[in-house]
Amino acid sequence: MEHTKDTHRYSYSRLETFKECPRKHHYRYVEQIPEVENEYTMSGKFLHRAIEAVLKGQDLDEIYEEFHRFVDEGKIRLDRDQLEYTVGLYFSYYYKEYERENTLLSEKEFTKKISKDDWFVCINDQTYELNNLVIVRDTKSTRSPLKYTHDMVQSNMQLLTYVPEIEKYLNRKVDAIQIDEVRMAKLASFVPLIQRGKPSTSLDALSLVTADLYREELETQGLLDEPKYKNVLALLEKRGHPLFNRITVQLSNRVLLDSNEEELQELYKGASQDLKYRIKDRSRCFLCPFHSICELDEYQGSEKNREKLIETIE
Repeated sequence: MEHTKDTHRYSYSRLETFKECPRKHHYRYVEQIPEVENEYTMSGKFLHRAIEAVLKGQDLDEIYEEFHRFVDEGKIRLDRDQLEYTVGLYFSYYYKEYERENTLLSEKEFTKKISKDDWFVCINDQTYELNNLVIVRDTKSTRSPLKYTHDMVQSNMQLLTYVPEIEKYLNRKVDAIQIDEVRMAKLASFVPLIQRGKPSTSLDALSLVTADLYREELETQGLLDEPKYKNVLALLEKRGHPLFNRITVQLSNRVLLDSNEEELQELYKGASQDLKYRIKDRSRCFLCPFHSICELDEYQGSEKNREKLIETIE
């Protein structure tokens, strides 16, 4: 099969794929079996492009029109105006924060040699300065309820990988890392009601309901002082905005950078040797785009059947 990407190029996502499953890494990056891009990845790329355009003062019309076309063609299953809705609400919500920030880098690509033939490439979403502190930000898009915690950000391999390269480029110490999680969905316009018209107390059912909207419903029904509803309101207030979650972690423990580098080197060592063993935990294998061909290879199927399977992946 003809390779379309340089197999000597490594990235965080490539090493993360190897960590997830060496055989998946082989199919995607070594054998380079073509695959249809995931619609979640596509919508995330549109969000990144739109945020970058706003930060650089560029026009968004072309980005929005392209997003509309992807929705119309069924490549992205979201409302046609979802990107405009998300970007508009995002910058409205974080307006004061962005006013105080001084952007140092935006979508900056870093490249470094990791062996005689191989190099590592990473692209930093944004690095900015606030109160003389340098903060590295990575934007994550999702369609599910927000999930990131302080511990998840503190140990985030991708952000920790960026830090040394950014420090060398800026000749400044990075003080903190940050995950900016954005949910591509629309806020609920009403509070879901259950039996006898009472407000739901299920946090799952309220995942797109703001604390303010829930409070208004409680006030309307005279339930603001009832303990069970009061507790739910407190949880919604603690949760914060249903669509946005920004977590910043100070880089006080520099040992994390060293341990992260060691893990990256171990992953690179395995990936560069093209180890192709299959992971033991196969509970999520059915989600892999290469699941069928992996099963065929496991039982040494014919080359003809293999070629047919590859055509179904493309």
